[in-house]
Amino acid sequence: MKRIFKSVFVCAIFVTSSVCHSQNNLIVQALDENQQPLSYVEIIIRGITEDDPEFTDAVGKVFYNLDSLQITSGQEIIIVGTLNGYTMKEGPKKYVIKRLPNINFTTIVFKKPKCGFISLNDYTKKYSKFSIGFGFGYKKGDHVTLGNIPRNIRTVDPHPDDVKYRPDDILDPNNPDNYLIIENTVHVALEHRISLDVHFRFWGILNIAIQTSEIKGSEVKENENFYRKSYIKEGSPGGDALIYYLVRSKNRSFLDRNSFSLPIYITYPVFYCGKNKEVIFHLVGGTNLLLSDKISLEAEKGWHRFNERQKETTFDLGKLKETEFFAGFKIEGAFTKSIRFGLQFTLVYTEYQEDFNVPLSLQQSNEVLPSLRLNLTKLFGYK
Repeated sequence: MKRIFKSVFVCAIFVTSSVCHSQNNLIVQALDENQQPLSYVEIIIRGITEDDPEFTDAVGKVFYNLDSLQITSGQEIIIVGTLNGYTMKEGPKKYVIKRLPNINFTTIVFKKPKCGFISLNDYTKKYSKFSIGFGFGYKKGDHVTLGNIPRNIRTVDPHPDDVKYRPDDILDPNNPDNYLIIENTVHVALEHRISLDVHFRFWGILNIAIQTSEIKGSEVKENENFYRKSYIKEGSPGGDALIYYLVRSKNRSFLDRNSFSLPIYITYPVFYCGKNKEVIFHLVGGTNLLLSDKISLEAEKGWHRFNERQKETTFDLGKLKETEFFAGFKIEGAFTKSIRFGLQFTLVYTEYQEDFNVPLSLQQSNEVLPSLRLNLTKLFGYK
């Protein structure tokens, strides 16, 4: 016997007419509350020959002696056998067996289930082969560690004013180590970013997005990416004279050349809710391996005078390429028959590839970070 999905609630049973060769023809037809044929209804017909309540549950069951099964066009199923009766649940633990006379035709009216699992085959048949939409996303910030910062970045000559007005107080300018900041490892914060995208979906499953994102430059933090040193002799009057260097990520705006990426991902349908499957729960997985965005890095050195930085030189350190791998879930609901609104939550693992102009070492955090995305999608050819 063949299953046509899983049954839900039995509303009514109607019976009528004749016998053929001492057997009954049981015709089970799925109708809605308005006596109209249902599409994608979930039905089970089981061949049960014993009056055993263990075979029943809240939805009720038809039981009969099964001889053969014939499926006709549409939603009609013809079962040739001896119809004995059906069971219904009348209380939490009470089942009642309803006996039927020697009849050969019955129509069972089903209500569509409000929630349930959805098969990939049903989803691809029902949903649009092509859709286009817009998305807005947020990703939590990450960080990397850069080592082997070159000596020329960490070395700053004494300020001209100190050379002129405090020559006896400063350390020997002829010894370069007196003006070298020892720390050569920095932690660079990669701030959270906002993204915008245009996405294209095929068969409701395969998604390709053209995405651009904005990111702010790193904050300057003492002893993380910002280091200072005094070059005044110990015990000299007049206070310290400080040199500094720092490393940070640069601002990146929407539509910048480095801000574009191409996420490709799968949205696999698993569960639905609603009479017409208005809400679909998907599993999501993908990557932007084909085209990843980039973050520019820079170093700066100079003097720290009167609690303000006085920049001497800026260095372009190169770029970090961000390749993301993400997985999570998405809930998508219907505004109208062809407009969908989605909420997507994923966990993102990022691999950073270096494209540096100087020989730096790179160590990444290896953290898995949360990401949230909202999208609005227009379906074409929705069934």
